[in-house]
Amino acid sequence: MWDGALSSSTGGKHCYVAETSDERIVGFACGGPVSEGWETYEGEIYSIYLLEDYQRGGLGHQLLLSTARRMKDDGIGSMLLWVFEKNHGARRFYESLGGELIGSKEIRIGAADLVEVAYGWKDIRTLAG
Repeated sequence: MWDGALSSSTGGKHCYVAETSDERIVGFACGGPVSEGWETYEGEIYSIYLLEDYQRGGLGHQLLLSTARRMKDDGIGSMLLWVFEKNHGARRFYESLGGELIGSKEIRIGAADLVEVAYGWKDIRTLAG
């Protein structure tokens, strides 16, 4: 799966990785066209993850910006992402980058009912430059 995700940009979807100087992957971000029917938002960060030891050092910011820039280059002007409601650290991170809380939904993973919240950027030029 990762070979395919990293070697091509199928359907406008793309992934970036963050790695150490010794080529250990410590994080990734994947994005592209929005996967659910949102009229206001064209693009979506499908996933973004960074190992805890590498958080708060700028890599997450770089991953998010790289993904937003690519969307902008592909003609996408707005984006959203979903995060678990209880992931307060990630939520503060998205809010610090101008993300606005735009929605929520309940999901089921295994036997657990969880809530995800969506953050949106109406104009990704504020992120992508």
